Amino acid sequence: MNSKITYTDEPMELGQVVKDFLPPPDQLVPKGKTKTTQVTLESTEESVTFFKSQAARKQIP
Repeated sequence: MNSKITYTDEPMELGQVVKDFLPPPDQLVPKGKTKTTQVTLESTEESVTFFKSQAARKQIP
C-alpha cells in the first residue's frame, strides 16, 4: 500500500476496437401490421416536426 507509483512515458493501450454489432435503426422498427396503442402526450412543435421528418426519411408510417 505504501509503494511509490512510477510513471513512464510509454503509450497506454486501454482496449481494442470492436466491430459495430448494433443493427441500424430502420431494422429495429418492425415493418408491416402491428398492434398499436394510442397515447396522448404534450410536446413542442419543434420535436414533432423533427420526429415526423425522421419517420418520413425512414419510411415509417
